Amino acid sequence: MITSIPRSYKPAIVIFIVFIWFNTLRAQIPDYFANSPEWRMRYQIGWVGPCLMTTDYVLYVNGDTVINTDTYKKMYSRGTISYTDMQPNGCTDSYSTFNHLYALLKQEGRKIFKNNAGSDTLLYDFDLVIGDTLPITEINPFNNIVVAGIDSQLIDGSYRRTFDLTGNSGFDQLIEGIGQEPGYTGGLLDAFPPYFESAYQFVCFSINDSVYFDAGSFYCVFNLDIDNPDEWEVLKAFPNPANDWVILNGSTLGSISRILAYNSLGEEFPLTFYDLGKNQLQVDIRHLKPGVYYIQAVSGKNILLPAKIFKNVY
Repeated sequence: MITSIPRSYKPAIVIFIVFIWFNTLRAQIPDYFANSPEWRMRYQIGWVGPCLMTTDYVLYVNGDTVINTDTYKKMYSRGTISYTDMQPNGCTDSYSTFNHLYALLKQEGRKIFKNNAGSDTLLYDFDLVIGDTLPITEINPFNNIVVAGIDSQLIDGSYRRTFDLTGNSGFDQLIEGIGQEPGYTGGLLDAFPPYFESAYQFVCFSINDSVYFDAGSFYCVFNLDIDNPDEWEVLKAFPNPANDWVILNGSTLGSISRILAYNSLGEEFPLTFYDLGKNQLQVDIRHLKPGVYYIQAVSGKNILLPAKIFKNVY
């Protein structure tokens, strides 16, 4: 004999079902390489030298390959390399593009392996509890990084664990399937700081074209159109040298929302600018100290390669 459920029990049953569903979802292992994940990276070297090299690139998954019956995801890197003259006669301003295979990766449970010359090397083990020490891997040389806390974040329909860390890591948080928290060096595939004096920066992350972990970075753009390098444009600045104001020329300046100046030490200075029309902007440099700077701007469709300016001594 089937009897109806008392009305007073129904809210509790609904809450119980939702609780079971929620915890089941949290317990599921995410597919770290599904749904087109992309890691936006930046590498710079030469701030104190005569020539600044800047590499803007995106790590992305593009297909599979099979080695000894194991299937690996092919991780590619696409982007641009630019050279900026930071001192008189330091180097020739130039840029080039690239798009090449970067790594072969495999997920097993909550672990990520990298194939090195036919054998697997552990990169990450995200099956951790509070008090665990991160294992020493190809990208983690330290034996004293301890998990101090664990939380989770919903990313593209699946929960990713986030680990609060203590020890000699140089960063505070590790994100499951994504790597070191954006804003720090490394990202997914580069060594933990401060193992190397590295100028790598993990800018932001996207999946299914939705951006996550963007702290408002100026460089969180993924459309590095390396297939159409003619669309990459070098800013033009005049007068140069300049005292108070500089005029920027560029065919896509109408959609610029922010302009920054960088000195030879890598210090960043936001600049006030005014739209003059006809693809020209007037930029205020009165607060800059005398010296060499390069000015960077990003439009809605393109990254404009930096213009070098000399700020005069009064």
